Amino acid sequence: MSIRKALNMTPGKTLKPIILILFLLLGLVGGAAAQGDGLTVLITQVDSQTFPQVTTFVTVADPNGPVFGLTADAFRVMEDGKSVPAEAVTAQSDNTQNLNLTLALDTSMPEAELTALQNAVNAFIDTLGAQDQVAIIAFFDETRMVQNFTDDKRALKNAVSSLEPEGDRTALNEAAFQSVSMVSALPAGRKGVIIFTNSADNVSGRSVNETQDKARALGAPLFFYGFGSRVETDVLQNMAAATGGQAFILSGVDQVADNLEGMSLTLRQGYRVDFQSALQADNAEHELLIRVSHSSSQGEAQSHFTAHSAPVTLAFASLADGQTVGGRVTLEIEASAPAPVALVEYLLNGKTLAEVKEAPYSYAWNSSDTSPGLHTLTARVIDSAGNEGQLDLKLKVVDPIVVTASASKQSVEIGDKITIKVDVEALNEVMGVDFLVDGKLLQSDNKAPYALSLDTGEYRAGEHTITAQARDSLNQSAETELSIELTASPKADTAPARAEETTSAKTGVDWKKWLNYILIAAAVLLFAPLLFAVIMWQKRRAQAKFRLDVVNQGNIRSRYVLRAVDDAAKLKFSFALGETPLPRRRVSETKEQVQAEKSGAHDFGDLSATLKPGLDYGDLDEGVTEASPEAEGGGGMMEKAGGIASMAGVAGELLYLVGSLMPRALRTPIQQLGSRMRRGRMAMRRVERVSKKAGIGGDGKPSIGRTGSSGQRGGSQASRGGAAAPGQVVRVWSQTPYIEPGHTLSIDLSVDQAGFFQTNQNYPFKIFSRSIEIEDADLIIEEAVLQPKSGACLMQLIKLLLIAIAIAIPVALCVAAAVALLGS
Repeated sequence: MSIRKALNMTPGKTLKPIILILFLLLGLVGGAAAQGDGLTVLITQVDSQTFPQVTTFVTVADPNGPVFGLTADAFRVMEDGKSVPAEAVTAQSDNTQNLNLTLALDTSMPEAELTALQNAVNAFIDTLGAQDQVAIIAFFDETRMVQNFTDDKRALKNAVSSLEPEGDRTALNEAAFQSVSMVSALPAGRKGVIIFTNSADNVSGRSVNETQDKARALGAPLFFYGFGSRVETDVLQNMAAATGGQAFILSGVDQVADNLEGMSLTLRQGYRVDFQSALQADNAEHELLIRVSHSSSQGEAQSHFTAHSAPVTLAFASLADGQTVGGRVTLEIEASAPAPVALVEYLLNGKTLAEVKEAPYSYAWNSSDTSPGLHTLTARVIDSAGNEGQLDLKLKVVDPIVVTASASKQSVEIGDKITIKVDVEALNEVMGVDFLVDGKLLQSDNKAPYALSLDTGEYRAGEHTITAQARDSLNQSAETELSIELTASPKADTAPARAEETTSAKTGVDWKKWLNYILIAAAVLLFAPLLFAVIMWQKRRAQAKFRLDVVNQGNIRSRYVLRAVDDAAKLKFSFALGETPLPRRRVSETKEQVQAEKSGAHDFGDLSATLKPGLDYGDLDEGVTEASPEAEGGGGMMEKAGGIASMAGVAGELLYLVGSLMPRALRTPIQQLGSRMRRGRMAMRRVERVSKKAGIGGDGKPSIGRTGSSGQRGGSQASRGGAAAPGQVVRVWSQTPYIEPGHTLSIDLSVDQAGFFQTNQNYPFKIFSRSIEIEDADLIIEEAVLQPKSGACLMQLIKLLLIAIAIAIPVALCVAAAVALLGS
């Protein structure tokens, strides 16, 4: 029977069916081919050495031959019955795999048939690739290896040509068994066993089941080319089907050459399918299924792969074993893992510092929290497949900056200079050293050597703390402190010894010296009350009083607000009901209203609007008295405070002078008291300057020129007189109690001087008043004039003279006492 008859084929259509059948020659260890709905799928190789990346080689054919042009969408991969996500699967055409073949030739045939077979096989060898591995086996009564695996085509063809007819029996099963054993030992590639025979097995030994079980176990598919009348067709077809191969039954040996034509090219066609496994690397075997869809046809193949575990290699990016570190240290690793890194854990001495799950997997470690010394730093990396890697480092932890300071002297006299030297040891670049004395920055050095030359003449006696602060390029800092003692310079006793003794031999007391001490103390105690009395007496002499009658001409009881203003800013005003000052209210006015007042204009419509009944007039300040700085003309408190501070400063100077004349036991506390009084005077001067900047002049009036000049100063003004909007000034008005309709309330207006008067000049001022409760009440403006008394100017001169005398007397006493002490 001819091959055409067996396949129901017509002449001219032989090659494609034969190529399709030979395409089944592709085989793999553990793989299986399946044909469903017209597609035949073969998994020829699975490589999972780089797990979780798995690489497979697949061939796909339909009834017309190999299927070309498939994309990843045509392949569906499943592992252990679960689908691998489509985005984790890639597929591409592949014809790069090598062929690993065993060719077994039956030599127990007539010489003419053997020669025709040799020619067909040699022609097939010529079509092989340069890297294809082929072995030649001859079988007859026994099995003999003619040529071991080689890619040398000449050697293969010589081996085939050297065969001669021998034997009269056919050891077909043994030849198949030995061929399977040989090809299964080869490395990865497309494997197969091709057997050429003209007879059934007629040698006792290997059974059919034993042979096909061996081939199936080793994953080597069997392909048979049988020709002649003695071939057992059913046996060959069953063995081929059981091993995933195919049997080709031909009418004669002359058909072999046509069937082998183009076989090597056909055997190489396939697809490489890669996928990222989601399984853990457990070194166990897992099931694999690849299903292919093309047009309306489907097919699938099964195999298996091993989820190999692999170590993760890692290294620290910027640290080395035995390195010295300090302060902030960036921990970062460079890892090589089979799968993407999922977690990096940093440990110190076995205890977790941090777990980082996002790239670049770095952590800022503050080693300053770790005790100095040798420590073990560990980095542990885990990838998404469960592979792990670990690296340990020994690190020496030190302080990032160490600062030491030394002084040329620990105790010096005031006025002498002292040098402070600083040494800095740092792991990073030192950016500079700051020197502080008693917490206040005195000097900054940006270059070594770092030193401070301190002039002690600017500091008081006692202990002082010098701090040296160093900083590095990472903005880390460290400091050190040292204390120095400043002492007052002792007076040298250069006076000659006196013949007479002023010390009582009985008591041992120097009465003359102690009498001088008493005189100095008495002078200081007389100075302050004398000066205060002179000022208060002059103040009462220069004060003027006016009587102001407030008449309620409306028909409801009402309160009134009052304010007095003088353009020359020479007067201070206060309203009182008897001896009780009227309470004050704060009201915001615009610059235009203030300018209208200063220019004497009488259009106060806008100001009247700000005093409408029911509006918020500001906080009622019951505690505001004549001396309150918020009151109109209420700068007396500031002036009194300034006067008292001035007297305290003078007294401090005297105390410091007195202290220098006292014994050492009394000198330091007295001089410290004098220094504190002098500092109080300087603090009061700063308060006066701040008050002026905030818009409160020496007469207590808000300064138009300063109010709202900047956001900060405006805020300062508002905080003292109520919240003033930008461009507004806070004014203080005095408020009367309720006045019944038709009744009159007499208010006392006291006018004090805010500066020196001139006897030939009058001082006009205005008084503003308005009802709070009466709707649409007008703003009433009255004018008055203050004419200083003829003796006012003289009183100013007398005041200055008295103050000078009050200061001169105690100073003279102190000088006299000092001279007496120095001469004693």
